[in-house]
Formats: sequence, structure tokens, C-alpha cells
Amino acid sequence: MARSTTGILLLNLGGPDSLEAVRPFLYNLFKDPDIIRLPAGVLYQKPLAALIAFFRSKRVRAQYARIGGKSPILEWTVEQARLLEERLRPHYDTRVYIGMSYWKPFVHEALRQMEADGIDKCITLPLYPQYSFSTTLASNNGFDRAARRCGVTFSRLTRIGSWCEHPLFLRAWASNIRRSLDEYRAAHGNWDRLTLLFSAHGIPVNYVRNGDPYPEEVRKSVGGIMREVAYPVRYRLSFQSRVGPVEWLKPYTADVIRELGRSTDRDILVVPISFVSDHIETLFEIDLEYGELAHRAGVRSFQRVPSLNASPIFIDALAALCTEALQHT
Repeated sequence: MARSTTGILLLNLGGPDSLEAVRPFLYNLFKDPDIIRLPAGVLYQKPLAALIAFFRSKRVRAQYARIGGKSPILEWTVEQARLLEERLRPHYDTRVYIGMSYWKPFVHEALRQMEADGIDKCITLPLYPQYSFSTTLASNNGFDRAARRCGVTFSRLTRIGSWCEHPLFLRAWASNIRRSLDEYRAAHGNWDRLTLLFSAHGIPVNYVRNGDPYPEEVRKSVGGIMREVAYPVRYRLSFQSRVGPVEWLKPYTADVIRELGRSTDRDILVVPISFVSDHIETLFEIDLEYGELAHRAGVRSFQRVPSLNASPIFIDALAALCTEALQHT
């Protein structure tokens, strides 16, 4: 492969590819100092991660068992990488790679492959639209640690950061939302009883106190999407996936569902705003856990807008982000 080829590395969380992988996946997740921040992390990070993984693995295995026994996030990321490479190939000498933070294929495996392929320049694209210490920063730090361990260097490294307001990202979500809203109106006649509920992955409040811009980035995404949707429908923002005893961003999605179940606005259409691929937070937490909660709470209609996954406009967004980076690489 020519040395002029630029490698584009898609960085993502990863997910267990079997029920047996759940516990080691959880261990890898919680040993990351950007996920759990301890004053003496170097001493206690790994023992605490092992303890959390031990106690959480049985419950999390049961959740994965209900969605097919594994996470689909790798399959979707592979498809995104394939389509992105096809989109860029006529215009740029690029090759797209995948590096997961907490399960296979790991970032260090991607870096070794890039080195073997003679890749000299690298663009990293974290698949997290809204910047957070726990996602984009964690991915960048993980990339740096893996590169040091592997001894891999590039003549030029370009990092794509926040893309919470990229026009094509907003348009991709707006297209999916309008389609779901049209289907709802066809079934119910109007949107009088409907609330569009944007549900984002939460983070601990102390991250925000320490300067994490994530909640503001999420709000920017929601505002931009609703301007693009341009339908007169009520919407709200909430946060899901809280773990542990500390305070997380509020309002919690579960609390908003209960509140709406007690109101006259008893139909909910959920938008998983911070996720670009289906995985356990969409397929289990929203579809099953929150769906069952909504039924108990008296919600009449509970549905989810389809995730972006490999939608053409979303691939256009990724291609545009990479094109902008390539023009400066």
C-alpha cells in the first residue's frame, strides 16, 4: 500500500460478542480511569473494576441474552466503515479501520494493522457526536496509550472532535424523526398527545462541575435537530444509563416516562440522541426496560425512532467530517 494512504480510524466503545465476554468487557470498561475517576486510581482502579464486573455481570448477561446474546455494535460499525470507505474512495486515497475501547477489535489491534499496511497519516473519528470526558476524551486517551505501547507513530495525526451540530448529522436524525412522526400522525390523526423524548446517555454531575461540556453539546444537538424537523411537536430532553450511587445528569428518562404516564400527554416517541448505533442502551434499556416501564406507568403509545446505524445521510455526515479533516491532512 502506498505510503500516501491516509488511515481513518473509527473509535467506538465496543460491546461483548458473546455472553461469556460480558464480564471481561465490563472489567475493561470500569478499569478505564476516564470512566471511573479515583484519587488513587493507579492503586485501586483494577481491583475496583474486577469487583464491579463480578457483581454486575450476571444482571448484564441477562440483558444481553434478551437482545440476542451479544452486542450488535461491531456489526454496525463494520458496515459504517465499509460504506464510508466506499464513499471516500473515488476522491481520496484512504482506508477505514475500526478500534474499540473495551472489546475486540481493540485499538492496539487496529494500530498494528495500520502499521503493517504502511499507513503514514491517521485521522481518528470517535463515533460520539457530543464531546464528553467519558467518550471522546477517553477514546483519545486510549488511542494515545495504545500507540505508545505498540510504538506506532504517524507523520500526521488529525483528531476529529465534537460534531454535535454538524448539519448532516442533524439532518440524518431529522429525517428519521420526521418519518416516525408521519407514521404516528397517520395512525393517530395529530400530535396532540405526543411528546418527542430525546434520551441521552447520562454522565455523573461531578464531570460537569469539572468542565465536561457534554450536556450543553447534547442541548445543541437537540435544538439543531428540532429546527431541521420543523414540525410543531412537543419535545423534552432526559438522560439514561445511570450507574452507581452518585448523582447523574437529570431529569432521568425513567422519571420523565412516569411523569408523562400521569399526564394527558401519554404518547412517547424516544430519540436516542447520543447513540449512533443500536446496542444495549437502545435495544434493551429503551425498547424493553423503558417500554415495560411505560406500559406500567399508563403511557398509551411508546415507540423509538430508529437509530442512525447505516442510514445514507449519516454516512454522508461521516464522509463530510473525514473530507474536512483530509483537506487539512
